[in-house]
Amino acid sequence: MPELPEVETIRKDLEKKIIGKKIVGIKIVQKKSIKNSSSKFIKALRNNYVKNIARKGKLLILELNNNNYLLIHHLRMTGQLVYVKSSDIHSIKYSAFNQLIKSPFIINSHTRVILLFENKSKLYFNDIRRFGYLQIASEKEKDKTMEKMGVDALSESFNLEVLKKSFKNKNRTLKSLLLDQKIIAGIGNIYADEICFDAKLDPKRKANELDDNELKRLYNSIKSVLKLAINHRGTTFSDYTDTSGKKGNFAKLLKVYGREKENCKNCGRKSIQKIKLAGRTTRFCENCQR
Repeated sequence: MPELPEVETIRKDLEKKIIGKKIVGIKIVQKKSIKNSSSKFIKALRNNYVKNIARKGKLLILELNNNNYLLIHHLRMTGQLVYVKSSDIHSIKYSAFNQLIKSPFIINSHTRVILLFENKSKLYFNDIRRFGYLQIASEKEKDKTMEKMGVDALSESFNLEVLKKSFKNKNRTLKSLLLDQKIIAGIGNIYADEICFDAKLDPKRKANELDDNELKRLYNSIKSVLKLAINHRGTTFSDYTDTSGKKGNFAKLLKVYGREKENCKNCGRKSIQKIKLAGRTTRFCENCQR
């Protein structure tokens, strides 16, 4: 987490806030959070601007005006992109670490990289567990990264026939395929569970056992659950926030994820199970999902 709905929420926010604004300063707080030399990273960004923001799966793709791209990889469990206006300070988990308070870069203990724009607004990349990273890439490098990923779960390229082809002859569980970013990009643990529930399918089922009707239900659920989550600005359990530092609201609508001690919202029974599947904690209703 963040998964596709959270990354798409961030993408839409950033489109409104940073496109066309010249980047006049870059501070690298944690060198391991960038995949270039510091000099290359700073040179590619300074005095340039973002002209377009795209997404594939959980990958954010910021197109710069100098034919380079800023790729933001693997926000995962604790990654945040927080935009702060010139008149504000960064308040998320603000700490005594701010010995730089007299500089334009006001940081917290989990800040890894900061971009300063010409109007004195800032974009903070925070990451408590340091899984995420930023990378300056050429168009060729960007395309190579995207080619390693499966079809985006909300793209026009992802249709029912693509899903059928992806699942054909796969002797793997439904849950493991939904999580495989080389097959379908963007679905993580939370939404895999919610999609299986919405489609009334047991996540332990083998993909090659699903009939055409079940695959159609699955396809429709992938699209509808992810779109609904985007409409509610994603799911917050611990660290995810949007670019304003606000939490997502989809947690209120979850049907199985994190609800193993509660009654099923569909059948009313205390039938939500919690198991390990595909190396991940998995929730499902043993009564509703077959």
